Amino acid sequence: MPESFSSGNARQEGDNRSGTRTTSSRSSALSFSETDDNNKPADHGNDIVLPERQYGYRTEPMTWKELKTLILKENNLARLSRSVAQEIEYQTYMRKLKCEWKSVYDHILCSKFGFEKRLVKQHDKNHDVYEAYPPLSEVKEIQKVLVLNDFPYYTDEGIFHYLLWKIGGDIITESEIEEARQDLCEKLGDIKDMIHWRNPPHLKSLPEIDHIHILCQRETKKPQSRL
Repeated sequence: MPESFSSGNARQEGDNRSGTRTTSSRSSALSFSETDDNNKPADHGNDIVLPERQYGYRTEPMTWKELKTLILKENNLARLSRSVAQEIEYQTYMRKLKCEWKSVYDHILCSKFGFEKRLVKQHDKNHDVYEAYPPLSEVKEIQKVLVLNDFPYYTDEGIFHYLLWKIGGDIITESEIEEARQDLCEKLGDIKDMIHWRNPPHLKSLPEIDHIHILCQRETKKPQSRL
């Protein structure tokens, strides 16, 4: 398994939906920081700095068999990873998001739950800052959404990554997970197998909004598309 990971200093371009990969000595669209001899990201001002990962970044797409082993048998969720190219895309997106939104939570509430988008202040000449209304702290009614992960892990074709989000109540229950799985089966129609899990606290990027990861192995080899 280790041979499928890079130490973080490899440069690789790829399609984060289909798994198609090409390699190059330098990213044609984005520059990012190299790592030093200790595999610690070096900051070069405006370059994208890739976070240091325990197991590095994927250089080969994860197969369904490998995913089941990592998630269900070993419970080694830290090994789930994007490729270098995917991580560059994600970090670039997050940099822009944090300039334009009061918080990541505000963005999630508006983009996934359809909350009202309100202007907070003029940030600079290029960016306004927005927030969601009502804010997360005032949400009392339970709301759930099931959506594709915008930045999935590096997996084989035919593997689709969904997220079940829930606000305004307790954590997502087993019955709610089963309901989401059934919903996916009915709407997609070609699912061969499914895996779901909840990240432990130290791996949660948004701990204040409970969410469940659901991977679907489908008959289709098409890239991820909207549900």
